[in-house]
Amino acid sequence: MPRQFSRLVLKLVVMLCIQPPSHAQQFPPTSNSYVPAEVPDTTAGLQSQVDELVRIAKTRDQSNWQIALGTFSLSNPASWLQANFASEHLVQLNQDYPKVRDGHLGHMSWVIGHNQNAPNFRIEVAPSEMPATPSDEGPESALPRPLHPVGVQNFRLTPIADSGSMPPSWVSSFVHAEGHFRVVGGTYPFWAEALQRILTPQGPFSVQAARLLHKVPPDYPKKARKAHVQGVVQLHAIIAKDGTIRDLEVISGDPLLTDAAMKAVRQWRYAPTLLNGEPVEVSTTIDVIFALNHPS
Repeated sequence: MPRQFSRLVLKLVVMLCIQPPSHAQQFPPTSNSYVPAEVPDTTAGLQSQVDELVRIAKTRDQSNWQIALGTFSLSNPASWLQANFASEHLVQLNQDYPKVRDGHLGHMSWVIGHNQNAPNFRIEVAPSEMPATPSDEGPESALPRPLHPVGVQNFRLTPIADSGSMPPSWVSSFVHAEGHFRVVGGTYPFWAEALQRILTPQGPFSVQAARLLHKVPPDYPKKARKAHVQGVVQLHAIIAKDGTIRDLEVISGDPLLTDAAMKAVRQWRYAPTLLNGEPVEVSTTIDVIFALNHPS
């Protein structure tokens, strides 16, 4: 039996609004027309695009920052989706894409904004293994699928500096379109993550969803508390068949909070998720809330 995954959203949160990478700083207006150079469809091409984003962040030019960050987003999502997916999936996909885009670009903004002044700060790009494609049988066969190959590529992005602690690396998936890499998800592209509504008790399938048995609250980092930093850390997790956390990566959140969130969630334990009575792995999004004076 192929591995089955389901998307389990544990909490609903207000969408993260992507902001320029600064902390209440004023940016000088731009005086020149800025047009980011196109990049080739290679790892070096994505590295160049990321390097340019970091370079623009250090200039503290708000207008140019928004333009540079925009190169990582599909310029016309509705048109791109219409060209690549069947019409019956378009409404849901058009709703899903902004959430995924804002989560990943929001996280990239946080990372750059909190670390751009570190000595020789940069983000290194490396190819990451692609997950197995959804099965043509069973519940996974109902997933939205591109009408033709769209060239999804996974890359791991790792913040690096000559000194100081850096936030953990993360994986994002991209397509190369109109001369730039456009984010379309995490380990899985967003159209392959919407499994919750497929793996539900219907037809011949019977699914018992993952149930949290043991939850460890995160310790509020002293630096974050002192700086009055609060917010939501969103994590992507793979829950193993035995209910343990097999894989965990950051989607978005303040870097002062991400380590504490990951340390806590790695200790969480779930009851196994069952599909037709058999344990399966689960792909899920976990939101960890950090709020000053927030009860555990």
